Amino acid sequence: MAMKTLKFTFAIIVFAFFTCSARVNGQTVQVYPTATVDHGYAWCLNKEVSGYVTYHLTYHLDQKTGLAEWCHMQVHKAELWDSETGQMYKCIDTGAKDNLGVSWGWINNLSSPGWNYDLPPNSIPFAATPAEGVNIWATFKWIAPGGEKYTMRGVTVVHINANNVTTAEFYKSSEDCNN
Repeated sequence: MAMKTLKFTFAIIVFAFFTCSARVNGQTVQVYPTATVDHGYAWCLNKEVSGYVTYHLTYHLDQKTGLAEWCHMQVHKAELWDSETGQMYKCIDTGAKDNLGVSWGWINNLSSPGWNYDLPPNSIPFAATPAEGVNIWATFKWIAPGGEKYTMRGVTVVHINANNVTTAEFYKSSEDCNN
């Protein structure tokens, strides 16, 4: 009787191991990359900024391939100030959702003049760029102490039907100063 119990217990452990190990590859990963800014340029505000921005980056690894198939990125916390006057900027970000691969190259090679990111290059194992999907950069806005604003928006949508024919394709992007 003890031998049957031992075999049964061992079988349950082996079953649980294989069941759980398959799920390890299919998981959502969350990281918080931070960009330190030392006299970085604040685009159309015509100012240099300093401080840091921490992003909340989430991506999902496919269970079979172990490669990321979508990501979502949003500003988690930002403390930016005018490098000359020390006045604080507000940073508002409604986030980006990408399962089309538009931003994957940028995320894996984060670089901007004056911005130093702590996420190592090519650290996220993105899959090949899909033929269809959606990339939304809803709204990213900086508000300067004097009320000046820099706003960036973007949407890309591509849909392909079962016959591999593109049935919908839409792209819109805008950058506004003081809007």
